[in-house]
Amino acid sequence: MNSMPASTGGRCSACPTSSACGCAPNGELDLEFRLIAITANDVRSGRLTTHDVNTRDVNFARYCEECLREGIDPHTAVEAEALRPGLLRQRLDETIEGLVDDVVRQWNIEARTEEAEREILDKPPAADENQ
Repeated sequence: MNSMPASTGGRCSACPTSSACGCAPNGELDLEFRLIAITANDVRSGRLTTHDVNTRDVNFARYCEECLREGIDPHTAVEAEALRPGLLRQRLDETIEGLVDDVVRQWNIEARTEEAEREILDKPPAADENQ
């Protein structure tokens, strides 16, 4: 699974001037793209429906380099529809659940830290025993 930072000029329509929705303070969307549907191993397996690649496509050279780097024939391509719907759903679910788990874990850490800080601030000052 590859992660690539997104460079978008998009703005958050929910809150263009604040970060209440999780966007950056300047209103820019904070996106991360992950390739999760069809993997190089899926293509190498030879079990997916294939078709010829359009070698005249402007992206063919980049596609060819990536295929060769992954050990895949650059003259064969598969579509996302070639993956069984159940397997695609499973991969999507696992990825989404993993992301949610990370967010929840971080939220729990921050909540415990905040609670501990509040307890410290809420404690009355210790009485001076010498008085």
